Amino acid sequence: MSAIAPLTGYKVGTADLNTIFAKYVSGVQATATGYKDGTADLNTIFAKYVSGQWATATGYKVGSNDLNNFYQKYSDLVTNGDFAGTGSGTSIVANGWTFINSSSNTSVGSAITDPEYPTYISDSAATSFVTGIVGAYVTVNQTVTTVSGRAYTFSFWLLMGGPSTSGGTLSCTASIGGSQKLSTTTSNASYVFYSYPYTANSTSTVISFVCRQDPSYLHITHVRLTYP
Repeated sequence: MSAIAPLTGYKVGTADLNTIFAKYVSGVQATATGYKDGTADLNTIFAKYVSGQWATATGYKVGSNDLNNFYQKYSDLVTNGDFAGTGSGTSIVANGWTFINSSSNTSVGSAITDPEYPTYISDSAATSFVTGIVGAYVTVNQTVTTVSGRAYTFSFWLLMGGPSTSGGTLSCTASIGGSQKLSTTTSNASYVFYSYPYTANSTSTVISFVCRQDPSYLHITHVRLTYP
């Protein structure tokens, strides 16, 4: 599910655009909104963004800003970026993701309770990928459809629990399209947000996390690939 951004502060009538845009999360096109920009119902304009397709400038303005500037918050190409699913180890099922070398200490669908995780981007029941794999690495992959030459933003939230001083290896790398964006062995007590620019070089792009967590547990959630 795509993120619902913080309130924009931009109004159509008395309604903040964020409230109206929420109907388009997950590519669901609502029926006519009843909100107009000039003579066009916003639903007609929003339809361009269903399924994460970001259109060229609409020509419709709120103040001095084209509506495109707001729509981009809703164009997410990752399937199930919050790892909703069931099971653990080799029995993991999470739509959109494949798991290599998962162990009994690896699971999906774990509820997020961390107080530092910003609730405004959470789904109503936000979940995460969790691993405490010991002595080996687990790989988590998803392949998304991209436009070669187009600039995207790759982002995710990561919690690396348990200090490496307690023994064993603590490691996580994140890559997209074969380009490594993050390599960390640093533990932290709360979720940290990471965001990177990425220009696609193919129509098929692999997002990959490679993780090992001997001393404690590692959590990944809210994986997104947005345009622009």
